[in-house]
Amino acid sequence: MEIKPSFTYQKTVGCGNIYVIFVEHHNTNFHKVYIRGAMSRETGCANSWFGGIAGILTYSLRRGFTEKNVENALINQLKNHRCNNMVVGTALSCADAIAWALNEYVKFRRARDKENGIEEETKEEEKAK
Repeated sequence: MEIKPSFTYQKTVGCGNIYVIFVEHHNTNFHKVYIRGAMSRETGCANSWFGGIAGILTYSLRRGFTEKNVENALINQLKNHRCNNMVVGTALSCADAIAWALNEYVKFRRARDKENGIEEETKEEEKAK
């Protein structure tokens, strides 16, 4: 059995809580995204929607964190959508909560990469191209 480190972000939405889980390999390479929530147990539609979004995020995040595509394409496209079940003081929608979690994880990864000197190596590689 292999144990992989993961980071879980929880956000309240109109239908309950949503959990976005980012799983990494031991060498800090990104592995997979899981999205869970109370509403995914109630309807098959929400469960398949969460699975689809998690698959898109997994595919995109495996391509790297140094590119601006994570912020410009993924986060901006997911945030600020409004749900008809929105409650004041919660995320605007499930998509908005996923964007928040993704943004938090990317900030964490960039800070950790910077501490480990990974950011400088990437910049030097880009200059060489």
